[in-house]
Amino acid sequence: AAPHSTVCLQLGPYTGATQAVGAALRAAGLRPVARSRALPPQWMVLLGPYADAAALHREVDALRKLGLSGRSYAPVLDRPRYAPGISLGVFSARAAAEEELARVQHRGVHRARVVQRNAGVDAQYWVLDGLDAAAAARLRRLAPAALRQRKPEPCLP
Repeated sequence: AAPHSTVCLQLGPYTGATQAVGAALRAAGLRPVARSRALPPQWMVLLGPYADAAALHREVDALRKLGLSGRSYAPVLDRPRYAPGISLGVFSARAAAEEELARVQHRGVHRARVVQRNAGVDAQYWVLDGLDAAAAARLRRLAPAALRQRKPEPCLP
């Protein structure tokens, strides 16, 4: 008899709410294994952090008055050392972040700075190795909300 074909799929990266995802996978009859990996370096043009939500909202109003659209910035809520703050862009290269900083400073945003966004942050992945076709199909049928909007991908080496 020919051996059954199996695959390795993973979900992630997650920086929070990972236990709920693991529980959903186990409830579907799967056996996930949690693995951590350092996130790749990223740089962010940051305003803040602010003392409270009211201060953050005042800064958002100031950005609007300068003519920056809501697509130009986003609240920072997922990085405790920078929250609550405002991201004016995330970049894979520090030089690109510095260029964006110069651009927003030219537009009148003078309190922004470049910070390393992922310094010391590990991401969790749920690894499902040895899945047969039926198990892989069960995984793919799980609700996107249960997987925190992540889709299964082939495992990284």
